[in-house]
Amino acid sequence: MQHFFKTTALLILLTLNLQSLVRAQPEWQWGIRGNINAGSGDRIAGMTTDPNGNLYLVAGFLNQGDVHGQALNGYGFTDMVVASFTCDGAFRWKKNIGSSGAEIAVAIKADTLGNVYVLGNTTSNAPLNLDNDTLITGSNKSIFIIKYDTSGSFKWVRMPQPDTVTYNTSRISYGIDMDVDGAGNIFVFSNLFPGHYGATPGHVVGSRSVHILKYNKDGMFTGGLALAMSTNEYQNYFNVTTTPRMKRDHVRDRYYFSHFLTKGQPSDYLRFGTTEITDGSAYIACYNGTGSSIWVKQSVSSFGATSVYQPPAIDPQGNIYIGGSIFPGGSWDGYTFLNSIGGSQVPFVIKKDLNGDNVWVKSAGTIGSTGGTGIGYSNNKVLLHGYYPLTLDWGNGFVVASPPNTGVSQYLVQLDAQSGTVLRLDSLKSSLGGLAYTSDGQLITDSRGNAFMSARFNASVSVAGTNLSASSEYDWMLAKFGNDNCNCTMPVAAFTSTNSSGTTVNFTYTGTTPYIGISWDFGNGSAPATTANPSHTYAGNGSYTVCVTVTNDCGSHTYCNPVQAGGTSIENIPGLAGVKIYPNPAAQSITIEQAEPGTTIELYSTTGQRLSTKNINNPREQIDIQDLPQGIYLIRLTTRDGHQGTTRFIKQ
Repeated sequence: MQHFFKTTALLILLTLNLQSLVRAQPEWQWGIRGNINAGSGDRIAGMTTDPNGNLYLVAGFLNQGDVHGQALNGYGFTDMVVASFTCDGAFRWKKNIGSSGAEIAVAIKADTLGNVYVLGNTTSNAPLNLDNDTLITGSNKSIFIIKYDTSGSFKWVRMPQPDTVTYNTSRISYGIDMDVDGAGNIFVFSNLFPGHYGATPGHVVGSRSVHILKYNKDGMFTGGLALAMSTNEYQNYFNVTTTPRMKRDHVRDRYYFSHFLTKGQPSDYLRFGTTEITDGSAYIACYNGTGSSIWVKQSVSSFGATSVYQPPAIDPQGNIYIGGSIFPGGSWDGYTFLNSIGGSQVPFVIKKDLNGDNVWVKSAGTIGSTGGTGIGYSNNKVLLHGYYPLTLDWGNGFVVASPPNTGVSQYLVQLDAQSGTVLRLDSLKSSLGGLAYTSDGQLITDSRGNAFMSARFNASVSVAGTNLSASSEYDWMLAKFGNDNCNCTMPVAAFTSTNSSGTTVNFTYTGTTPYIGISWDFGNGSAPATTANPSHTYAGNGSYTVCVTVTNDCGSHTYCNPVQAGGTSIENIPGLAGVKIYPNPAAQSITIEQAEPGTTIELYSTTGQRLSTKNINNPREQIDIQDLPQGIYLIRLTTRDGHQGTTRFIKQ
C-alpha cells in the first residue's frame, strides 16, 4: 500500500510537470482584423504593449472603416484611430482623431507607468478633433503628441511648434518617429523648419534640419537635440523609401536609425554625419546623446534594393539586431549572402555589437521572393517576421512550404540571441490565391515573451482557429504568438556572481521562485547547467555573457549579464558612479564600461607621466596595454561636464 501511494504521488507530480511544460509551449494565440478603406494601403502604423499585456495600435483610415468590428467614422479626408485590446485579444477602447483635412498616424509607445503616447501629423489648419476629449482650433501647427492612460482617458496634447508658425511653414515640419522610455520620457524624431520649439526660448532650429524633441511624462518640454543628418528630400514628407526609423537605447543614451534608400532622382542623397548612403542599400546609423554620428553601416547590393523596414531590436547588453531581405550576392560588413535553394531574395538577421561589428549573421534559402520585415528581441531570443510565397528553408529541418498558386503566407522564425541558432519556425498560410504582405507590417514583443505581428491581406487567413476574412481589396490583420499567460505570473530570472580562484566563477540565482526548470548558459559554448547555484571554470581570463533561463507554468524568462573570469574589476571609482574597469590585473587590454560618451581617458605612470589619451564613444571601450611594461598604472576619467575619477590597475 505504501508503495502504491508513493507511485501515485510520483505520477501526479509528473503529470503536473508535464501539464506545466505543455502550457509553456508558445503557439498562435489569437488574431484580429480591421479595414481603413485604403485599398492596398491598409496597414497599422504602430503597435505597443503595456506591462499588463494590453495591446495598443494606431492606424490611419479613409472616411470610414472598422477595427475588429468596431465602426470607424471619420471627420474628413484621412483620419487616425487609436485602439486597445486586452492580453486575450478582446476589444477595450478606441479614439478617432481627425479634421476635415488629412491626419497621418506615425507612432504609438507605452511607458511602464500605465501611459500611452501617440505621435501624429496634420496637414490642415482646420479644427482637430481628439475624439470627444478636446477640440484644437485656430492652430497652424502640424505635429502633435497625445497622452492617454491605459483605460483611454485623455491626459494632454502637445504641439511643439511655435504659436507664430504660418500654415505654409508648418507643413514643412513633421514628426518622423518616436520612442518612449519606461519613465515616460518622450523622444520625437522630427524634421523641423527654423524656429523655437517646445517653449520659449525652447529648442532653437536655425535652418531646416532633423532633430530630437524631448518631453517628460507630464508633457513638460525638456530640450532638443540637433542631429548630424541630412537629406535633400525635405519637400513635404520624407520619401517613404528614405525615411529612417528610430530606436533609442535608453540605457546607453544612443539613437539608432535604419531603413533603406531608393533614390527617386540621381541627385537625391541621405547622409549620416559625413557618410552618404548608396542607392539601393539598407543602413543602420548609431548616434550618441549629443547628436553626433558614432558609426554607420550599410549593405552592398548585387541586384535590386536591400530592404530593412523596422528599427533594430536591442538586448540588455546593447547588442543590436537587424532584420531584412537581400538578393544573393549582396553583402553587409564583409558577409556575402547566398541562396542555397533558389535565386530569389533571402531574409536575414544580423547581430551587431556596440561598435557596429557583426557578431553573427543568419539567412534562409528561398524559392520565390521572400521578405524579412519585423524584428524583435525577447528573453534571449530574436524573432523575425516576414512573408514567403513557396519555400522557406532556415536549415536543420526548419522548412515551411506552400503549394504553387496558393498565395503569399507569413512566417515567424525564432533564433537564439547568443549564437544565431534557429530555435523554431512557424507560419500563417493564406487561403488559395490570397496574399499576406508584411512589408509595411510590424513586429513587437512584450515582457511576457509574446510577439505581435501585423500585415495587410486579402482573401482569408486562419489564426488559432479563427478565420480572418478581408472585407475589401485589402484589410490589415494582427496576430499574437506566444503563451497563454495573460492570467498568471511570469517568472523573472536574475543572478549574481563572484570570482573564486583562477578563472572559476560562482553563480547564485536570485530570481523568482518557484520554478519548474532552470538552465545556465555560461557564454563559452560549454554544456548548460541545471542547478540553482552552479560554479563554472573558464579556459582563460576574459569577459563572458552568462544567461540564466527559468520556466514556470506561465512561461520562460531569460536574464543575461557579462561576468569577468580571471582577475577582478574596478568599481566604485570616486566621482564616477557606475563605471567599471576590468580585468585587474590585465595583460592585453582593459575594458571600461558605462562611462558616458565624450568622457576623456588618460593613462599615467606612477611617476605622473601621461602615456596616452582617448575619448570614449561607446558604452564599452577597450584600451590596448600589451606594449606597456609590467607594473602599476593610473587611469583618470574626465566627463564632459568636468567630473573626474582616478583609479589604478596592474599590468601583468
